Amino acid sequence: MPFSKISGVEEVYKYLLEKNILLDRFGLWGLVSQETNVHATQNAISAGHGTTEAERNTELTAVSNVKIYDSRRVKITKSDLNPDGYFDASFLSVPEVNCKYIMTGVPIPSQVPYFWQMVVEQKVPVIVKLTPTIHHLKEYTYFPKQENYKLQCGRYEVKCLKKKSYPSHSYRVLRVSIVSGRDQGHKHDIAHLTLSKWPHEKKFPVADMKQFWKYYTCESCEFHSK
Repeated sequence: MPFSKISGVEEVYKYLLEKNILLDRFGLWGLVSQETNVHATQNAISAGHGTTEAERNTELTAVSNVKIYDSRRVKITKSDLNPDGYFDASFLSVPEVNCKYIMTGVPIPSQVPYFWQMVVEQKVPVIVKLTPTIHHLKEYTYFPKQENYKLQCGRYEVKCLKKKSYPSHSYRVLRVSIVSGRDQGHKHDIAHLTLSKWPHEKKFPVADMKQFWKYYTCESCEFHSK
């Protein structure tokens, strides 16, 4: 389902569910993402090769039939390695719950520094990872999983300050620090929640999602009231 046709909370959940069924059953998402990003290198972005901006944006998306247009894509500060200031993500608003989101997939290794750049520059307060780790795909870890562990991502250092585990999800407090270049020393704390499992059944477990949402709102409020 194209992003432009998503409307309402139910449709958003339906879209995410359909996409993850593909991931769980066939293990295609990670492979497709890696393959497309190999071809959509930063050199191709810089050169342009006579393509329009919209076409270059399409080349950089994780799935070839998903088009991210300039008006909806998430822009980040330009750099020598990312001259277009582009990250593969798009803005999504859900008026029914008065929330605004950034929708994206798990970043591949080469895109992780840009992911954290986006988080810091957009002042993202909470990350909700709806897909559990898929071990057979050897999913790249873009965040530290244990307390006091650190992960170096370009000029960003990500440290896990706190971790709590529940049957439905895990909850972490992460601190993103800029360790070099512009704004060196800046720190940004963020709540990170990961869903433990995602259903294979066609019928969506509404009760489970409501319980997860309860944890999400309570812990997010607790985190941001500090």
